[in-house]
Amino acid sequence: MRIRQLQPCPGFDTPVALTETLCAKFYESGYRYVMRYTPWWRDCVHEDPEPDFQGWFFGLSKSELRTIMNSGLALGLIQMMHKSVKLDYKTGTERGLNLVANARALGLPEGSTLWIDGEYKDADAVDVIAFLSGAGEAISKVDRAGLYWGYEGISSEQLYNLPYYHSYMRAGMMYLADPQPRSYTCYQGVEQVTHGIDIDPSFQTYDGKRDRAWFVCP
Repeated sequence: MRIRQLQPCPGFDTPVALTETLCAKFYESGYRYVMRYTPWWRDCVHEDPEPDFQGWFFGLSKSELRTIMNSGLALGLIQMMHKSVKLDYKTGTERGLNLVANARALGLPEGSTLWIDGEYKDADAVDVIAFLSGAGEAISKVDRAGLYWGYEGISSEQLYNLPYYHSYMRAGMMYLADPQPRSYTCYQGVEQVTHGIDIDPSFQTYDGKRDRAWFVCP
């Protein structure tokens, strides 16, 4: 495995654990990366978890990672979020450290963009900023911090001025802040069923500073 930036291309995120057959179908359909999930706690990485959970509970496993790498798809790792998370700097730091720990447990090389899921319910902007600052600092000590953004309570200026973040992924919803002048490097589309599973299609490209996220690649 290695890390690299992708040329502009389509991809997708999904809660479903991918099989060799699914990976091949998506690659043949023109997709070039997948964003998969890991829980917000550490010590959760399994070799081959029960398939009934479809990825949501255990998240990406070592066996699925090998399947993805063998298919030619690149990988981005997103930490799952739950709406009742305590939004403060300490919790953000813990979540960032857990994300890094899970990336290492999977065997991912250092330096890739690890994504925090920024989707919160009835949250104050000050608390969100504190949480994301703690997470970003923890991630950026070893890897690169990315923000998957789907919350409406922060201004474009506040989003851009977050410390530590150099890649933003825009969730597929309306009225989100735009962190100009950087803006987004990834744009998510509308949820759909493709090859029999639920996905959110997306497109990776250059952001406003001509930068791109770093993916784990074969």
